[in-house]
Amino acid sequence: MTENTPQNVADESKKAKTANTIETNISENRKFVETTLNTPEILTAVGKFKYTEEKLLALLILIDQASDAQAAQKQEQGEAKSAITEFQKLKEEAYETYADYHTLSRHIFKNDETAYKSLLLNRRLTRPFGTWSEEAIQFYKNALGNETIKNQFAENGITEELLKEGQTKLLKTLEYKINADKERSEAITATEERDEKIDEMNEAISKLKAFSRVALKGNKDLKRRLGL
Repeated sequence: MTENTPQNVADESKKAKTANTIETNISENRKFVETTLNTPEILTAVGKFKYTEEKLLALLILIDQASDAQAAQKQEQGEAKSAITEFQKLKEEAYETYADYHTLSRHIFKNDETAYKSLLLNRRLTRPFGTWSEEAIQFYKNALGNETIKNQFAENGITEELLKEGQTKLLKTLEYKINADKERSEAITATEERDEKIDEMNEAISKLKAFSRVALKGNKDLKRRLGL
């Protein structure tokens, strides 16, 4: 089972840089189209290549869609990071509790072969979540389902209440794992949808710029106004 970590979502500095670059790109593209629309000489020039006001307004809608997709991606990315961070925190707490009980149980039940096997004490503790969580589920289930084992735990200060608390902590972690996976998946989908909209926008603007360069050939002032 693959674990979620903040690094699985993205490196923070890289994310910020990417987001800023995309938003700058959207802003510059919007400015290009709006300048074209608001400058009669430019609008007339590109109009020769069928870039009508209606077509340019459609480009602004495309830019708005890219902007909305970027905003949605940032939100999903933030929610994913939050969910994964919370899962990581709970996972560590649940693991530490289980690891402590596992270690102490080896001493408590060292002469009780049946309990030793029932609690999976013959297995070494491992860090991969998918492995130790499954073992911990069985550990708590068998510990709480056997009166003899519970009594032996209690005689060593590990009450039924403490075992149930450990079990609850583990179950909560498993729930957060599901949520973290869900948020991560949604963030990936939002990123793919954002990238698709950005590519569509950039392709359309690139084409407009190419035609604008030809339409405004010899007119340095108007080209400069468009940043060409």
